[in-house]
Amino acid sequence: MFRSRFNLGTFASLLFLAACGGGKSPSDSPANISATAGDSRAIIRWDQQSDLNYWIFRARAPLITRDDYSKFPEAHIDAPVNSPRAVTGLTNDETYSFVMNATKGNGPAGPSSSSISAVPRLAGETWTVLPVLDGAANANDVIFSTDKFYVVGNNATIFEGIETLDATDNTKNKITWTKRAAPTGITQDLYGLVFNSGATRFVAVGAGGKVLISSDAITWSATDISSSATPKLNSVAFGIGVYVAVGDTGAIYSSSDAATWVERTSVTGENLNDVAFLSGRFVTVGANGFIATSTDGVTWTQRTSPSTQGLNASAFGSNKFIVVGNGGTALTSTDGETWTAATSLTPAPTQNLYDVYFGSRFIAVGAGGVIVPFTVSTAGDLTWLVIASGTSDLFATAYGLGANVAAGSAGANSYSF
Repeated sequence: MFRSRFNLGTFASLLFLAACGGGKSPSDSPANISATAGDSRAIIRWDQQSDLNYWIFRARAPLITRDDYSKFPEAHIDAPVNSPRAVTGLTNDETYSFVMNATKGNGPAGPSSSSISAVPRLAGETWTVLPVLDGAANANDVIFSTDKFYVVGNNATIFEGIETLDATDNTKNKITWTKRAAPTGITQDLYGLVFNSGATRFVAVGAGGKVLISSDAITWSATDISSSATPKLNSVAFGIGVYVAVGDTGAIYSSSDAATWVERTSVTGENLNDVAFLSGRFVTVGANGFIATSTDGVTWTQRTSPSTQGLNASAFGSNKFIVVGNGGTALTSTDGETWTAATSLTPAPTQNLYDVYFGSRFIAVGAGGVIVPFTVSTAGDLTWLVIASGTSDLFATAYGLGANVAAGSAGANSYSF
């Protein structure tokens, strides 16, 4: 999905040029405009004519015009745009208004539309089950980056997903998945995926110590994390210029380029199920309640855990660290070092929770397709819901530009927006 933005100074210059141009202006304002609220966004639709260029003016206000929108908070122009258009980066539970007009060639703008409004809201409570991923292999990790979702899974499966907005019907929005080829001869299961935007580098890790690297998630190369060991690698993270991969029997490796890796001294022999870079530190979790943190990816400190359950994933948001695990386990921390069991969850999830992610809210996913969206109050209290997604086990979840995706067993995947 193509998205572009103009700042106000740029727009003023272009508007002046358009007003002085030699073309004709459209005789009517854009027709049949609608604004559908989404998670941190609004989806704008209208009757698009192929020979016109469309502009959306918006601000956080109950009513705006083309002439006064810039007086309100979060004033912005999106242009040129096509219908439907997802206007993102909005604050949930706030009223936003939108006005449109159009230009023809280099001519002046035509009449502006009336103001319409929408109030963005949290997603994650209603999910759409999508067709299983091609090949029906387990999807083990999903991330969002550069306007797309990416999935890795068993049998070296790799997918790229783009949110597709239906032209007229919001209930028909979907994620369109494209399968990408792993390097020739690579068939190992892939369990972890990360993207380093600074180096434009995707890194996937998996069984047998295999590491896959790509600059575009289309063409991949493969290497081994070690010349002497073949650990099962369960997760990979990137932060402060360092990649960290973790795996079974306490395996921890770090790298500056994802090509050459150094095995680090581990503080456990437990299987490590996940590593994430959260609020300035790496957090790894694993079997029997294991938690450790590192500020450099090299030296690790084990933290006291209030649980003996297997821990599977961690996330950070709303000034709180969250770890989820088997049996509906949820642990919280304000500093990543001292952890407390969340014991007052109502209703309390009992399923194994395999992943958790913070987008506009925390969402955990797990066994039997359970999805657990939850929020953190200003007092630090957790409020949870336990939702049956209608799929089989879900192993991973991610959020991007107002869309939530969950994926798992036999290519199951669901979508909430």
